[in-house]
This record gives sequence, C-alpha cells and structure tokens, in this order.
Amino acid sequence: MKCEQFITYLIDLIITALEELNSEPINDFIHGEMTAYVDVLEQIQAHQKPSANKLDFVICNKYKI
Repeated sequence: MKCEQFITYLIDLIITALEELNSEPINDFIHGEMTAYVDVLEQIQAHQKPSANKLDFVICNKYKI
C-alpha cells in the first residue's frame, strides 16, 4: 500500500469512527476520543490538499467537540 493510499484509508477510518461517535451520548471519554480524531484530521488537512483526500470541509464545524 502506498503512502497516499494509507492516508486515504486512515481518513476513511477516522471519519467512520467520528460518525459512529456522533450518534452516542457524549461523555468525557467520547469527547476526548472525538477531540483526538478531529485533531488528527486537521493535521492531515493542514499538510495536504484537502480536495485530494476528502477533507474539503471545516472539520470542527462538522464534528462539534
């Protein structure tokens, strides 16, 4: 697997996890988990072209933490 493919896979995995967590009642653990996932996505977004890897949106607006 190439690096670009791995990053795309990682993005998909994190977005899936965030979508699942969004449907759960928020507690401290879930809030911390979502914060970590959002931070990772924002770091990826800052270092790559957002449109090239499905991150062409404001992450913290979509996943409110």
